[in-house]
Amino acid sequence: MRWFIEESGTPGESKLVITVTQKEQRRLQAYRRRDEKNQLQSHEPRFNSDDFLYDLLENMFTNDCFTWLPDGCTGDMTLAPMLGILGEEMAGPTKEFTECSGLFNCGRWEVNGELRDIYQPVLQRWAFMDYALTNPQAELAETGRCEWEGGDYWGTQEAAERAVAAFAERAEAVPG
Repeated sequence: MRWFIEESGTPGESKLVITVTQKEQRRLQAYRRRDEKNQLQSHEPRFNSDDFLYDLLENMFTNDCFTWLPDGCTGDMTLAPMLGILGEEMAGPTKEFTECSGLFNCGRWEVNGELRDIYQPVLQRWAFMDYALTNPQAELAETGRCEWEGGDYWGTQEAAERAVAAFAERAEAVPG
């Protein structure tokens, strides 16, 4: 399996393209047939399941900087599966001020003697927008290629840091 980012003509927009070789495509087709015939072992995930998709794309997460983004993380109005590239960790305001902001919460820990929420900014993100009709693994089995739409969210670490500073200022100004 290979993946690459294909830039579009519009600044900040791109496609994440995932492809498989013919041999990998045949393996996917065979797995799907086994699933359709109820011939999978009890430990094997169903072909159309999220578990199968996660297993299929696992190398993208171990070798590159991709992560699965939870629904609503970037405020995009979709329930499509979404992948993102995250920036460096940084402290930020509490979660209620960062919902749908493109900040991926990593947890809380002490920063300069104060317990703070820690985030990684979503620099880029892509969603599989045909999710209501098909899934990435079916596209790969049928055509050998699937495309995820998206592109820049924050774009750079510096842009995210400026925005988080603004979030923090607004959060501190709220009485409470």
